[in-house]
Amino acid sequence: MLWVVLWQGYGRSLWLMQGMFKANGGCGFVKKPDFLLKTGPINEVFDPKAHLPLKTTLKVRPLQL
Repeated sequence: MLWVVLWQGYGRSLWLMQGMFKANGGCGFVKKPDFLLKTGPINEVFDPKAHLPLKTTLKVRPLQL
């Protein structure tokens, strides 16, 4: 897959893209994350449309008087 970045201005988006390319040695290629390349224990692959269980965390703070 070929992906082209058109630099329209200088700002946060440019810094993010430069950081992505610098993380890979500045070669101009962004590697896919490992979870997209590997299969699971029963030979399943990542499906972005799959409905996965939602993990929630409840944070309780004490009331300060």
